[in-house]
Amino acid sequence: SLLFIAVTAEEQGLLGSEFYTRAPVVPLSQTLAVLNFEMMNIYGRTSDLIVYGLGASDLDDVLAVAAARQQRDLQPDPAAEQGWFYRSDHFPFARNGVPALWASGGDRFIGKPPDHGTRVRDEYVARRYHSPLDIVRPEWELDGVERDLQIYFDVAERVAQAERWPAWKPGAEFKAKRDAMLTR
Repeated sequence: SLLFIAVTAEEQGLLGSEFYTRAPVVPLSQTLAVLNFEMMNIYGRTSDLIVYGLGASDLDDVLAVAAARQQRDLQPDPAAEQGWFYRSDHFPFARNGVPALWASGGDRFIGKPPDHGTRVRDEYVARRYHSPLDIVRPEWELDGVERDLQIYFDVAERVAQAERWPAWKPGAEFKAKRDAMLTR
């Protein structure tokens, strides 16, 4: 089964996702994974995907297989020092042990200059992020979103059909919590 939730109040401290982890519809010990659909790629097709927290769980391995079907590769967060992994709605789940994945369209835009990804991301954060200007815009190229959502669908399907549950990799900060949860 797949469960979709839409949470609110991220900017007020991840309140919606924090609430869900305290009163889940499905116990967290029975929740295989969390796939976070945030900051979707509205700027066109890319040959890569940025993965926030890349290397922490084997969900990245499942993602790599799905991305390869589109001839795309995985890249780490180019601004990891800003702590994006710890500031999004998947984080309360991760902190409570549930393997979490958050990926977004990459920086290598097909048919566009090499600096296009960095330029549009920097412009968005500087001018529109968390402001009244953060609205649907006519220049959005939703084929990037479509490709990213297909990858998320592939990951969800593979996780749902797999015999083995996703796990945090050795050394991941949330692994002990998950291991303890599953041995109860």
